[in-house]
Amino acid sequence: MNVVQPIRDFETLEGMKRSLKTSNERNYILFMMGLYTALRISDILRVKVSDIKMII
Repeated sequence: MNVVQPIRDFETLEGMKRSLKTSNERNYILFMMGLYTALRISDILRVKVSDIKMII
């Protein structure tokens, strides 16, 4: 089984955020959701707009 480690370098994270924000807004939002919620991408992809609207 492959092991995946989190990105711990702040500069690398900031670079990814800048790159995604300028190239692909959808992926930027998914990336930020993953950072702030600590959910796996498989869980994030199941989230619907109506799920978000219920929280707000």
